Amino acid sequence: ILQSHRVWFNRKQAVSAAITRLRKPLLWELLEQARIIDQACKGLSSANPWDELSLLLIRLCGADVSTAKQNLLDNA
Repeated sequence: ILQSHRVWFNRKQAVSAAITRLRKPLLWELLEQARIIDQACKGLSSANPWDELSLLLIRLCGADVSTAKQNLLDNA
């Protein structure tokens, strides 16, 4: 499957690990988050694209987003 999707050889282990770790509902949520980031970058949303990107990456790593959001608000 990875070869048919042209995943580079040196990335196969990381992609395989992500596939087993991440569930489909979360992936759909991350895709929606990416759409929000895209709109923010284009000025179509009032969201801060850097904050949204940080939250997406935190979720991708499996960390608690509520704690991360509070840290972003505290540092703003």
